[in-house]
Amino acid sequence: MSSSSRMRSISWDGKVLLTLVVTAALLVTSTCLASSNAEAAKSQVMSERTMFHTQVDDSRRENSDRWRSGDTLAPHQCDCSNFTSKSDLSSNLCTPVNVSRTRPEVFVWYVPGDKQTWRHYDWEKVTTIAILDDISNPLPQDLVCFAHSKQVRTVYVIQYGCWSDNCGWVANGTARKQLIGNLVAKVKAEKLDGINVDIEGLDNYQESFTTLVRDLVTSLRVVCPSCQVTLDMPYIPEPVGSFTGYNWPDLAQIADYLITMNYDMNDFGTKGGFADANSPIYATKQAMRNILNPTFDQHVPAKKLIMGFPWYAYYFVCDNATHSNDIKNPCFSHLPFTQASSQHSLADAILNKLPISSSGRLWDENAQSPYFDFMNGTVRHRVRYDDNQSIAIRCQYAKSMAVQGVAFWTANVDYGVEMPPAHEELEYLMWESVIWPLPRDQN
Repeated sequence: MSSSSRMRSISWDGKVLLTLVVTAALLVTSTCLASSNAEAAKSQVMSERTMFHTQVDDSRRENSDRWRSGDTLAPHQCDCSNFTSKSDLSSNLCTPVNVSRTRPEVFVWYVPGDKQTWRHYDWEKVTTIAILDDISNPLPQDLVCFAHSKQVRTVYVIQYGCWSDNCGWVANGTARKQLIGNLVAKVKAEKLDGINVDIEGLDNYQESFTTLVRDLVTSLRVVCPSCQVTLDMPYIPEPVGSFTGYNWPDLAQIADYLITMNYDMNDFGTKGGFADANSPIYATKQAMRNILNPTFDQHVPAKKLIMGFPWYAYYFVCDNATHSNDIKNPCFSHLPFTQASSQHSLADAILNKLPISSSGRLWDENAQSPYFDFMNGTVRHRVRYDDNQSIAIRCQYAKSMAVQGVAFWTANVDYGVEMPPAHEELEYLMWESVIWPLPRDQN
């Protein structure tokens, strides 16, 4: 990424309150349809995206304050009494799965707003499902019970963005102890299988954050020896900008794995930019060359890494109205990333927008990913996304690098309640592209 402000702009968009993201994106689309003036449409986009980020900041602050306010949360108890599984009727599903923490990983994130679309996952491939929700809410019991019946871990995601808030609490021993206590109590009561730590944007408090992770792992293993702890990390862990708050080599030794977020990698500054690929293969390879280089001060061995890739699309509003079938004549916006783009599901991009595109599906050879253009009135949009072809390429690359596994944000092609047949077929194709050693015989 080109700057710490770039990370601040995109990281939260990529991984928080996905239902709000979709709502905001739909507002953007409807505005473009209604407007006959491109400049008016861009102005409206800016207003709506600003309003959206205000909502996100307010919700994030409210949720995070709950676990660092000093209150001890009353955890919900696991209950699988109403769950039946033809494959395993006798086992106690309210028990963490008894699998090795070193088996190959297919790690996926899930947002409860996605309803029960998790039923369409390939449960012969997925090994860990990380669930995002307010810490005071119980995780979906039917999902936890079903996952345990398949020997799949369910882990809770603790998420916080530090780029717009004061993260001084990280250096507060009492606050760290309170957070760890609430997390361990949640895992113990709900019979979960670990924690995924997604605290992004730390510019300071490196030693305190390392202490937080070390104490979390120590406390968690007392109540759950088999529990897994993973950390999400930027795709290029250079010691600049928002990366200075992390000692990745030490964190890799403490946690089970680090998950590289190889997405939201668009080269897009705060003063505008080009609608580049979300997860370009050349940038992914450069990031891996950095982190696997033993002379690099943030070196982490491959066996401690899981490579994360995107299952979603970005729609960019272009300044230039005429579409182009040539990547050399790209879509450009003078707006910042958060105002020029909106995140959408693969189902919306591939099944709804691609059939009406003005360019048809195109292939970016350099990025090894697809894209296309569509018009809303006089407003040109470019869609950058990853499909089964590009994900297969990335999985093959991850496999060649001998990392521990792959991860996907999120493993849903559709953010809705139901899955129409065409969406089910798309979900199937995406899972077919996940080329990875099956873990079932490596427990």
